[in-house]
Amino acid sequence: MNTLSYVLLCMLARKSCTGYELKQYMELFWQAHHSQIYTVLGKMEAEGYVQFEADPDTTKKIYSLTDKGVQAVSDWVLEDTPEPISRDEFLAKIYVIALMDKNTVVQLFNDRRRHYKKRATINKPKLAELEILQKDPTRKEEWRNSFGRYLIVKRRDDLCTQELEWCDWAEDLYHSSFDKI
Repeated sequence: MNTLSYVLLCMLARKSCTGYELKQYMELFWQAHHSQIYTVLGKMEAEGYVQFEADPDTTKKIYSLTDKGVQAVSDWVLEDTPEPISRDEFLAKIYVIALMDKNTVVQLFNDRRRHYKKRATINKPKLAELEILQKDPTRKEEWRNSFGRYLIVKRRDDLCTQELEWCDWAEDLYHSSFDKI
């Protein structure tokens, strides 16, 4: 199985989902197209890792793990995790900042800030919703099932804050270093 297969199994370990819901949840840490997700789900269903029920109200399939899928996730989480793959076009551009004029530099940093501010506005309500679960003693099981998601959303929110701070620092350093040249 490929890594996307294991990621989907992990999502389903939390709760049964449609393919659309899986894509939504995965966007916190993994990028995949709907076509990839449905192709992998079909293969995993054929191999006995997942099963589905047709939603009687819609034409959607709701996927869940089989015992074989649970075992596959349990085995996979014990394997060594490889170094994360990082591809950031912005950083490639910043690498050649010395070739840019001041307006281009300012625009790059402003674009980056806009991106992370937008991402932060998406993360904040999710984080607040999950923190309500954390504080509600009547929803302990729901909190337990959402704990991994909370950790990821919190990390994403922290990364947005750090990236915005870094942009301010880097742009200030650029201006203090090169505005007088």
